[in-house]
Amino acid sequence: VRAPLSMLLSSLHGALVYSKSRFIRRAWVKTHRLLCRFMNPEVRVRVGKRKLSMRFSHPLPFALSLYPHYDTLMPRLSRALRTEREDLVVIDIGANIGDTASLTLDQVDARILAVEPDPDYFRFLTGNTSDLPAVTCVQAALTDVDAGHGATLTKVAGTAFISAAGGITLDTLLRSHPAFARTHLLKVDTDGFDYKVLQGARRLL
Repeated sequence: VRAPLSMLLSSLHGALVYSKSRFIRRAWVKTHRLLCRFMNPEVRVRVGKRKLSMRFSHPLPFALSLYPHYDTLMPRLSRALRTEREDLVVIDIGANIGDTASLTLDQVDARILAVEPDPDYFRFLTGNTSDLPAVTCVQAALTDVDAGHGATLTKVAGTAFISAAGGITLDTLLRSHPAFARTHLLKVDTDGFDYKVLQGARRLL
């Protein structure tokens, strides 16, 4: 059961961040920034057709409100590919809280491997996709070589990036998930580590 504060902030945040009034949205941006200095509870906000859980400080709702095409590329590409393939397979690297996977499945049927290294984001990812059996969640930091130990992550403004080397390659990860070895769409959003992730996917590519 969610705490009353979390429920109140969920309702308030969801209503104000998507307000049609530019004045209200701007005022809420400033108020939200101030509130985040003192609290950061879990909230649920509508993203596409579903409500997703996230930290109150997560910038996703503001991004969706300010930029109409934000987080729409993978869903649009998936929809185009789905017209040619009955069994669409997608890999989402840097899945964060599961927003891209959820938005994709709003539009098409697909099997999605969602990879996220940060423990906090991964917890939200698994929770937000628990009712989506087409999504397989894996907690892993992907890079260009198999380091044999975990990576050090740094979190900033709703995302996380690798600040000290570690992790495994995508090719190695797919040995444990062979159902995704022949993928039709690969999304990589790793805040500066994208090239290294691709270097570790030579077999896949």
